[in-house]
Amino acid sequence: MYSMTPSNVSGKPVTSAPVPTLRNRLVIWIFGPVLSVISYGDDAEAVRIANDSDYGLGGTVWSSDPDRAMGVASAVQTGTIGINGYVPDPSAPFGGVKASGMGRELGPEGLAAYQQLKSIYQFA
Repeated sequence: MYSMTPSNVSGKPVTSAPVPTLRNRLVIWIFGPVLSVISYGDDAEAVRIANDSDYGLGGTVWSSDPDRAMGVASAVQTGTIGINGYVPDPSAPFGGVKASGMGRELGPEGLAAYQQLKSIYQFA
């Protein structure tokens, strides 16, 4: 596991606070380009780490094994997820799970909130 002290433009440390716990590092929103590198024993542990969050907007799985990547991507609790990249499709629904939002935008599911269904029965 590697972590870096946040720095400002001058390169001087912003804080010298203790490094937060693993869970806190994963669930707090840090504004800026930050990458957490976390070791794991197997795919099940990686999924447990990824799902141990109050949030679930999006993510990516990187692998040279497409079947393995699909299995991990299917198990991660997130609204959208990419395999070996992430480019959302505007025709597909977009939205998060858990505390990352309610409902969906884009796609037919995104339009559902603006539609009102009506059944009409006509007899001859």
